[in-house]
Amino acid sequence: MELIDLLHIGVRWGHALAAIVWVGGSLFYLLTLNPALALLGDFPEQRALLDHIGRQFQEVVRLAIRIFVLTGVVLTVDAPLLGRRERDLHREPFGRLRPDREYPLRHG
Repeated sequence: MELIDLLHIGVRWGHALAAIVWVGGSLFYLLTLNPALALLGDFPEQRALLDHIGRQFQEVVRLAIRIFVLTGVVLTVDAPLLGRRERDLHREPFGRLRPDREYPLRHG
């Protein structure tokens, strides 16, 4: 495996993880954290706590969106090149069955 292939795998993982952090974090914030704090009722520190959590979460989401967009651009630009590399792999002899050879079936 070449370095470019490893980089491409890293970009795909970064893209997927950024999406997970963005969407998963947003769902957690909306469906779990806000209702949980609402159940506690009004207390003096609630607004300060929500503001602090919101600021921290906003930084994480902004970073995730930047990574998501950047890796999306890389994947979009690299797609034609990657397709050519994947097609070239099928021309290699190690990936094909040879018609002049018999392949025994293994059981168990």
